Amino acid sequence: MLPSEVIPADTIISEDLFVDNQAPGIQSRDEQPYDVPSRVSMFLDQDYETLGFTDGYNLHSGEVLQQKVKTMKAAFRMALEQDIDHARNRILQLRESVIEVELVSAEQKAKLEMYIDHLNDNIGRLQQQMELSALDEGWIMGAVHPYRKGFSTGVEEYLNLERMMNWGSLFDRNQ
Repeated sequence: MLPSEVIPADTIISEDLFVDNQAPGIQSRDEQPYDVPSRVSMFLDQDYETLGFTDGYNLHSGEVLQQKVKTMKAAFRMALEQDIDHARNRILQLRESVIEVELVSAEQKAKLEMYIDHLNDNIGRLQQQMELSALDEGWIMGAVHPYRKGFSTGVEEYLNLERMMNWGSLFDRNQ
């Protein structure tokens, strides 16, 4: 709308434009939004098949494959540790909030305690994944299997290209 345009007098303006009817919630100064992805999910969301293909094509060594898989597992365990540490810090903050609200609102206290229980459950799942990763099981294998497949495909592509180049050089020798 241009500044020179006039709003008709019978236009109804939404109350939401001026009024916030939402009750204020308890927020910590360090609280992050719920949609922030965890380090583990960011780790697992990578395209490991493409990474494996690139490494297989460029490096084409079984020793490199083993080392890359070990590095992936170490990075996964680090992401698990960081998410566990973040959850433990969040629990500490929430426990402080429980103390602050317990005499004011039983409902808020119960909600905070439910969230603490949820975080404790998540910590347990992450610790289980830490153990499973050492046994070549669990979530990490969702990254390792596609990486190995991509690596193998990359090595095959490299070898096919090498064969084609060498086959073409057979004709050059007869000159």
